[in-house]
Amino acid sequence: MTEKLFFKRSFYFIVTGMFFLITPLINILDALPDGFGYLLLFFGLTELGLIDGKMESARRKLTYLMMISALKHILMFPVMSSSISSDKLLATFSFALMELPLLIFFCIDFFDGFSYLAECNDGDSVTQLISNAKFMSMLFFSVKIVLSIVPELFSFAETRMTIDISDYEFYRRLLSTKPYAVAFTMLVVMILGIFWYVGIVKLMNSIKKDLPFVQKMQDVYSSVFLAFPEKQSFRTIKNGLFTALFGCIFFFDTAVDGVRILPNAFAVLIIWISATILKKNSPFDKTQKVAPFAFAAQIFTEFYRYFYVDTQAVFLSQLDTMNVTINALVVVINACLTILFLSVFLIELRNMYEVTTTLEAPSFDFTRIVFLAAMVVHSLQIILPSIHEETSALYMILTAVWIALCGKCFTNMIDDYKKTVRLL
Repeated sequence: MTEKLFFKRSFYFIVTGMFFLITPLINILDALPDGFGYLLLFFGLTELGLIDGKMESARRKLTYLMMISALKHILMFPVMSSSISSDKLLATFSFALMELPLLIFFCIDFFDGFSYLAECNDGDSVTQLISNAKFMSMLFFSVKIVLSIVPELFSFAETRMTIDISDYEFYRRLLSTKPYAVAFTMLVVMILGIFWYVGIVKLMNSIKKDLPFVQKMQDVYSSVFLAFPEKQSFRTIKNGLFTALFGCIFFFDTAVDGVRILPNAFAVLIIWISATILKKNSPFDKTQKVAPFAFAAQIFTEFYRYFYVDTQAVFLSQLDTMNVTINALVVVINACLTILFLSVFLIELRNMYEVTTTLEAPSFDFTRIVFLAAMVVHSLQIILPSIHEETSALYMILTAVWIALCGKCFTNMIDDYKKTVRLL
């Protein structure tokens, strides 16, 4: 069964992930989120990266592309709500400058990886399709990114229209063509995207049907990975710890128009997912029991904070005593459950690491103390909204220090075990 599942898993992740990249960009927005497509491709290359270095390199490029996509979504509301058109041009151009080179290098690594695997594993029948798909991919991503900038270039005309009154009518007529430019760029990207995606599906289907090629890849995968349980444990620990570290970022207090972009509930949910991943090596029973209560408390607190907490009060004397009492009750329950959840997770993580690797794990004592201090400050901000502005910098610093400590501990754990696995 494993032999059938290896490339089949990768096939569905890659084909579905590529589908999310078809849609054109409007400013920095896309109908189907590119970030989700990058995530699916990242999963699709997980096992392929174990048997080819180019695939692993392509997977690393996807990590950077996911970060850029996440930054896009964080800045989406400020950019799109800006009344200054040049701000949108600057944002679009900046993201294009970051994204396009990464996409080009991803295509090179991804398709060169398949070419190498085909050459080494009797996959000559798909070599030409790989070459065609590589060219179309680089062409499509280049056109998609470049054409996303074109409609924003009309901001120059808007600026000139306010400065050069003599040519006001000319610039007005020029601006009236902007909807047609947007429609044209979208149409070009969609048509090219469909042709590109058909080529990708054709390539992946050809590889899937080439049974000798798929079987030889499976043999390599079995010999370099499945034959070594330590490597499987290392991959589980690496994926679980990086997932947990990503979840920690959501403890930052970032809001736009009162709506928190990085809600703490997502942090609890992602760390919960991390515990589920790490369960392959050792049970996280206590974490799994506490997680639903901590997540529910975070969701309730988020809604309570948005709808019922008085954020208009400037002085403590303006706060109603009853409201402060209710705020305190809600926040204390939420903080206790969150601190309990993180403490149990870190304890079980330490136990799992030492049992699985026979190496010494960090104690996380100072890390828990910093998190406790951050949660105290965060709780006071909800109980007494009037002190939020004065304490926001302190909370951000404590959270940043806590994330840095977690990152240092997690990366050290990964690096220490990696040295042991490399000796196999």
